[in-house]
Amino acid sequence: ITAKKKGDLNNDMASVSGKQFSVEETDRYAGSRSDPARMASNFAGVQGADDSRNDIVVRGNSPLGVLWRVEGIDIPNPSHFAISGTTGGPVSILNNKTMANSDFFTAAFPAEYGNSLSGVFDLKLRNGNNEKHEFTGQVGLLGTELLAEGPLSKESGASYLATFRVSNFRWLSTLVDIGTTAIPIYQDFSVKLNFPLENNANLSFFAIGGNSKVDILISNQFDPNLVDLYGENDRDQLFRTKMGVFGSTYTKAINEKTFLKSTTSFSGQNQRSKHTLVFRSLDSTSTEFEGGKFVVDSTRHLLDYWFTEYRASNFTSVNKKIDKKNVLKYGMNTDFYIFDFKDSIDNDGDGLYLTRWDNQSNAYMLRPFAQWKHTFNEHWVMNMGLHATYFSQGNAFSYPEPRIGFNYKFNEENP
Repeated sequence: ITAKKKGDLNNDMASVSGKQFSVEETDRYAGSRSDPARMASNFAGVQGADDSRNDIVVRGNSPLGVLWRVEGIDIPNPSHFAISGTTGGPVSILNNKTMANSDFFTAAFPAEYGNSLSGVFDLKLRNGNNEKHEFTGQVGLLGTELLAEGPLSKESGASYLATFRVSNFRWLSTLVDIGTTAIPIYQDFSVKLNFPLENNANLSFFAIGGNSKVDILISNQFDPNLVDLYGENDRDQLFRTKMGVFGSTYTKAINEKTFLKSTTSFSGQNQRSKHTLVFRSLDSTSTEFEGGKFVVDSTRHLLDYWFTEYRASNFTSVNKKIDKKNVLKYGMNTDFYIFDFKDSIDNDGDGLYLTRWDNQSNAYMLRPFAQWKHTFNEHWVMNMGLHATYFSQGNAFSYPEPRIGFNYKFNEENP
């Protein structure tokens, strides 16, 4: 029996370009703001794209290629104020206090990861304290949060863990000038229930979600000297986002050499935006502001889009130890999508919207994989695997991709 050293990956099939991180590390790194993505920007080969957002550039690849996984399944963009198609945002929905030690990959992914060209966050949620109830509260710049955990049954070892956070910018704006009248409002939550079962089995349920909104309003601004730092001075802009995932994970040791894990989830995300042009004139008879004040003459709808995606997912894997030198892991990622995308704009001002995107459809994606780990001796280890992808929309098939990696350990002190 051997223990893992600090920093060793949870995924034994990874050879290089992987890093395990802990809850403490998401707070320790400068500028991380308890955010895994901002923390990862401190790693070699990783660069933050913009300090106002947590998008990351991994080895020069686009931030759009970053894959987020929780408990083995792919999840939508876990960020507040997320733009459709992106993988980052200004504030993370994930709460680092609910995470266990997790893995981050920058390249050379093990075969179970696919549909990604940049980096992979493979996040794990920890179980709640199954011996006593604990409660934590925190107030900070990003929000006020509460955490509760404890046993559901001390006899069986069942436990719960729950967090809730709400933004503080609304009341902070009453104390200090934040440079805009548009106040970002958001809230998020995370829950995990864990139930140990008989015969070396375990069942857990988890949920993560959040919603956010921000309204940049020009129509209610009357002072001609006031300039909004974040919006455009000719339109009202309303932006809404939602994201949520609910799932369950079942694990079972079938025998001494075979281990089964299956995670099933349902997730959804929605981004909506409305832009309205505001036509104003100066009322010079007003004495409220020096030189007069703005009054609204008329408004005209300019833009409206609605992007919604629902996804039902399953990740099932079997880990089999053939002998002390060979380990085989194989399984399947299955996703079923429902799309509802609408995007229209009135460029000419004639009241007729130009439809840029209008799609209601569904599709499914299949990603089988197989991995083999062979230990030649105490120095040499080889990891090999195959990954394939089929996406029903467009009948797109990616032929099996070979993955191979070698590790050589010089000695115990210099692995």
